[in-house]
Parts: sequence; structure tokens; C-alpha cells
Amino acid sequence: MRKLTSRVAFLLASLPVLLSAQNYVFGPNVRVNDDSPGSHGHMLRSPGRRNIAARGDTVYVAEASDRANDGYFHAYFARSTDGGGSFLPSIRVDSNQDVTNGPSLALDDSGSVHLCWGGRTLTGYPCISYAKSTDGGQSFSVPIAASETCYDRSASIAVSRGGQRVYVARDQGVYPDYDVILSRSTDGGRTFALPETRVNSDTTESATNPTVAVFDDSLLMIAWDAYGLGVYFSRSTNGGLTFEDQRMLNDTAGGSARERASIGADSTDGVYVVYRHPAAALSISMSSDTGSTFQPERAIPGTAGDNPSLRVSPDGKLYLAYDCPGGSSDVVRFIFSPDRGDTFFSPVNPCDAPYAAGVLFPTVSANERGQAFVAWEDNRNDLHGFNDDVYLAAGVMSGIAETRRDLLEVNALHVWPNPCRATLHVCCSDAAHRPTSIEVFDLSGRLVRLLSGLRSHSDGWTVDWDGSDVSGTAGAPGIYFIRVSTTGGNLTRQVQFLGK
Repeated sequence: MRKLTSRVAFLLASLPVLLSAQNYVFGPNVRVNDDSPGSHGHMLRSPGRRNIAARGDTVYVAEASDRANDGYFHAYFARSTDGGGSFLPSIRVDSNQDVTNGPSLALDDSGSVHLCWGGRTLTGYPCISYAKSTDGGQSFSVPIAASETCYDRSASIAVSRGGQRVYVARDQGVYPDYDVILSRSTDGGRTFALPETRVNSDTTESATNPTVAVFDDSLLMIAWDAYGLGVYFSRSTNGGLTFEDQRMLNDTAGGSARERASIGADSTDGVYVVYRHPAAALSISMSSDTGSTFQPERAIPGTAGDNPSLRVSPDGKLYLAYDCPGGSSDVVRFIFSPDRGDTFFSPVNPCDAPYAAGVLFPTVSANERGQAFVAWEDNRNDLHGFNDDVYLAAGVMSGIAETRRDLLEVNALHVWPNPCRATLHVCCSDAAHRPTSIEVFDLSGRLVRLLSGLRSHSDGWTVDWDGSDVSGTAGAPGIYFIRVSTTGGNLTRQVQFLGK
């Protein structure tokens, strides 16, 4: 079991850690929904942002969309079998239901896909619904009710590794009086047991946006928001029959309230809860004893933002996506911790939209190889923001990272076409910055080619790369980096080479 002294924990919390030159690099963005771009609304807004999962080269995305043109949102599911490079046609999962916010998604070890979503039938019956796929997402069972008749809004799902126990946490009630309620199945989602369990022990506070994680069949943890107070946590050691008294995770109540919690657990007693802290960066609360105790909350360096989505690998790697509203063209961020939240890499931007698009509500997952996947709502095809599409980017660890403003303004250096299949042109529109070297690196940071043949012109210079290495052999398709060095600094650009 991992132990940290208070002194070491304080130092780690105080350092804006950037680990060497490595970081995640994301490829071209791929549109997930298969209706016409910018034509309908699409939402990824489940509590804790649990709309995506991955295993091997298969990526699953669940969303709510009004593409049926009946005035309602419905639950849709899409999958990619090529690592997020393309998506098969979407499947509608719900049975004539108006879906709230978006479905929540979980996988078990057999590859079965479990979905839940909140909403109401078109005749007015409110409930949480559940459906399951046992063929890897090619088809789904007829949805069943995973809650009693009540005013349910949205839900988060977690599944035991064997798939027999399914846990659905939701907020229930009428504003401002909400409680967190747990539904549970012990037969693989065929039926949900009654009575349901209230999770929050203080009913005078409004408890919303629950997010759930499971260690094994019977040990599960839930975090949620309490309006104006912060983030609370409780756990059950008997499969959700009863819960311990709730505990506040943030250090102080009220004021700059914490909210939008996302929870994850590893396989060695670690529990992690990330949430918004409006006065600073995102905050993280961590436990190394299955949630019995938590270390003091601390800020994650460089992560001022909202709507965090956290995924935790069995060996304690943390994958975190969040958004940064406020007018920037790069409003989605991804950040990675290789060591159970002790240190973090610097945030990177998975979005390749070339202008100030509205990019919000990211959701993250990773496969067993450590490949990361981030999806988000994106209005690049409808700048009015009424009809967001869902975009996804796949990321891999690289030995060299892209830089943006070390040398000159972003718009002065161009690499095109990108992606490239034949010849890549590296162009600078600022004649004052002549390079001392122009190098091509692969994802591992290995030097592939030193470019020559610089051509000067009145407003800058141009050099070409034909995709070959130093021996003249054509490079393999993949992500590469072009690094331009001058006496004033370096600038690195990421490109995708498609092969000849």
C-alpha cells in the first residue's frame, strides 16, 4: 500500500511538474456521429463524463442526440474497430424515450457493454433505463427500467469485472431537494433489485451529479456534489445494501464550491476523485486504503477548467480530460499521471479545430496499451452552437512534444498538407527567422531526417519532406514532428504521414 509523508505530499502539490520531454500526442480529430455535420444536437453530459470506453483497437462512444427529428433526444451508440480512426454507423439504443444529458457506459472483462441513461418515456414516465450488448456493441438488449418511478435526471454506471454486478447511481428529486440513489443488479443486468439505497446520509443538503466506481463485486464508492458546499464521498462494503456516513472531500465548505466530481479506482487500494475548484486549478482527493481515509485535497498544476472526466488504469495511471471555457480556440485539455496522481505531465490539446470553436464536455478513456481516447461536444460545423457534433482524438505517448510559441508567432510557420501522403511543405512567412536546422522526429523522439534544400523567397522560406528517412527509405505511416531551430529558439510542429 502506497504511503506518502505529509512533507512529500506538500512538495508534490506545490510543484508544477513537467516530466522530461515525453507527453501524449493526439492524432487528427474524427467525427463520431454519422448524421450530417452540424445538423443535429449531440450531448456527452453524464455525471463524471462516462460516455466512452476502450479495449484494444475498439472504442465505444455513447451519446444523446435529437437526430430522429421528433423533438426529443435519444440514446445512440457508436464504435470504432480501428483505434478511433473511423466509426461504424450509430445504433439507437432507447425505446421511444426522451434522454437527459447522455448515456453512461461501462465494460466488463468479457467485453460486454453496459449502458444506462436518464429521462422519461414520451408518455411521461420518468426513469433510469439500462441496456446491454453481449456482442461487442453490434446490438443491444431491449432496455429495462433500472429505477423505480421517480423524478430521475441522469445516471452513472459501474460494473464488476465479471459483469454480474451492475451499479447505477443517480440523483433523484425536485429542485432543490435531491438525493443520491443507487440501483443494483446481481444477475448481469437482467433485473435490478428492490428496495433501492439512498447514498447521502444528510438529507438537508442537495446531492447531485453522482459518479460511481467499483473495486470488486461488493466494494463500491460514490462521489457527488452538494450545492454551495463541495464534493462528498461515501462507500459501501456490502454491494450497495448500505453506505457509510458521507464525508466531505474538499478542505473547506462553502465559498468557492467544488463540484463536477469524477471518480476512479485502481486495483491496489487507490481511489481518486477529481473535481472543479473555481478559485484555482482542478482539485484531486486521493486515498490509498480503498476510501477509508483521504489525503488533503490538492490542486493539479495548470488545470484551470471544468467538467473533468477521469479514468484510472488497474496499475494506477490517471487519464484526465477537462474543458477550459473562456474564448480560447483550444478549450479541451488532456493531462496524464503515470504514478497514481503524485505527478502530472503538462496539459495538451487534443482538438485540431483551427478557430474558436465551442468545445466542451470532454470524456476520456484508455486501453490496456496506454493509448488514450478523448471525445467532446464540438460546434465547428455550426458556429452558432445549436448543433454540436461529437469528435474524438486518439493519443499515444511520444518521446517529443509539440511546442507552439517558443520561436515565433503560431501563424508564421505552416506545415501542409497535414495529413500528408506525398510531399510535406514546411513554410515560414517571417524572413527574419532563418533556421539553423530543420529535423524530422518520430513518436519515440528518434531523428528520422535532417531536411535540406531550403528555398528563400521575399516573405520567408520553404523546405520539403518527401516522407523518407536518412537512407531514402519511405517512412511508415504515423505521427511525426518537424522541429525548426534558430538562434532564437525552437518550434516543433506535429504532422500525420499517411504513407505513399
